[in-house]
Amino acid sequence: MAMTRAEISKKYRERHPDRAKANKKKYRESEKGKATEKAYSKKYNMSEKAKENQKRYRETHREKINTNKRKNWSGYYQRHKQSILERNKKYRKRDKKILVHHYSNGTMKCALCPCEDIDVLTIDHVDGGGNKMRKKMKSISGITHFYTFLIKKKFPDGYRVLCFNCNHKEALRLGYRGKHNQVPDEVVKQYLK
Repeated sequence: MAMTRAEISKKYRERHPDRAKANKKKYRESEKGKATEKAYSKKYNMSEKAKENQKRYRETHREKINTNKRKNWSGYYQRHKQSILERNKKYRKRDKKILVHHYSNGTMKCALCPCEDIDVLTIDHVDGGGNKMRKKMKSISGITHFYTFLIKKKFPDGYRVLCFNCNHKEALRLGYRGKHNQVPDEVVKQYLK
């Protein structure tokens, strides 16, 4: 696998710290280095008046700024779609492992049966209420955001790990029968035996 330019630079700096320090000093003293430092300072070390002006501009031109952001993001997403999807998948798997490990008390298996397959394990609301929570969080969509929510809230109580089958059984036991109540009572009773 080829190394990136940043990795090559880092290795060089680790092997030759004195040379790297000398090169950095030489660059800072050069015209290009001074111009770069001046531009950086101008961009990031703003005065209070400049910050106030920037805030006022953002407030008065909010729609224009948002439109440009959407347009730029759309183009960026189309150009980098595959890498974004792969990165999100990696984060989703990582977050799921963290949550399953926490809510299963380190056993990494279903609370009601011996299932240990991470692909079929899911986070369950202990006393139901997942649908209400989804409606409450409807501004953010998807399971990824639910995982992020739980991690950011520092693993709140009221959740456990179930496999999909046990999760479905629990939903039936609590009386949830789907969008249109299509499952008759006698089937549910038979299913729960």
